[in-house]
Amino acid sequence: MGRRMKSFARVGDKLYFIKEYDTPATFHTVQYIEQGTTAINEHQKNDKFASGCVWYAETGDWGMYIPENKYLNRLAVKLMTDDTVKIEVMYDGSGTWEKVKEVFAAPKKTQVISIVPRRCDYFRLRFSGNGNTKIFNITRTIEIGSDMK
Repeated sequence: MGRRMKSFARVGDKLYFIKEYDTPATFHTVQYIEQGTTAINEHQKNDKFASGCVWYAETGDWGMYIPENKYLNRLAVKLMTDDTVKIEVMYDGSGTWEKVKEVFAAPKKTQVISIVPRRCDYFRLRFSGNGNTKIFNITRTIEIGSDMK
């Protein structure tokens, strides 16, 4: 049986990948191949493979329309980083990313960042940075508006 891989990343002379299993209950493992070899190695959690690695992650479009006169009041992002993370937003597909926040290292401390998006039809978020970062969740806070214009 061959390997099925997903989510590749190259850092220095190593190509990292996630091995995918047929059983949903099995955790995916991070493995890597070093340049010039064919040996597949298991990534160990204490390896600092992401240290100094530049990365970004982008959401899809988030619609702002919510039925019954409700609206998005704010977003809360819960994350942990050992370097820096920049959070940007793009409104209505304008092609221009606007910096919302920059988060600095707080090792072993989870940070909650509040974002108040302006009124629009839809928006996207982009997270970019260096080093090890975990984004745990993005929470939407909805408020009730009125029929008044």
